[in-house]
Amino acid sequence: MKYLERAKMVGVLVPTILGILTLFGCASNAPLHETSRISAPQSKISFIDITKFDKDLAASLSSDIQTVDVSFYEKVSPNKIPERMQQWISAVESTGGKVKVETPPNEPQPRSVFALLSLLGSAYSALKNQLPQPASTAFKAAQGRNAVISLERGPSGGLVVEKIQFTK
Repeated sequence: MKYLERAKMVGVLVPTILGILTLFGCASNAPLHETSRISAPQSKISFIDITKFDKDLAASLSSDIQTVDVSFYEKVSPNKIPERMQQWISAVESTGGKVKVETPPNEPQPRSVFALLSLLGSAYSALKNQLPQPASTAFKAAQGRNAVISLERGPSGGLVVEKIQFTK
């Protein structure tokens, strides 16, 4: 009797184990993030200080999109633009593009616009010279682009970066 019971149990157990092993054999070993390796070009990107931002911006700048706007989740002072973003701005200038700073609309204009431009240009040049030059091939996507840093008044009245616009 025991022999028949064991045979039935083995007859049920073996196919079950083989079925489970077959299912595991069909499972993919590919990481789940592989499908998101290539970013789709976008005309609006929110800045976040991670490598994915570089991939998203490079894909967008390499595309036929004429204008790519980068906004910030948290408004930053023009003097505290994150290093990752500074590298992109530096890449624009090092590949022949122009970098322009736009003051908020309806701001009282200083008497000497040239003095303001000179001051902003000097501050930007000093900042740019302190940064390492981008070596990544992703930064080559900035070639042929210009950058416009748009400023606005924050809740406390100070100047903050509204967005950075990359244009062809």
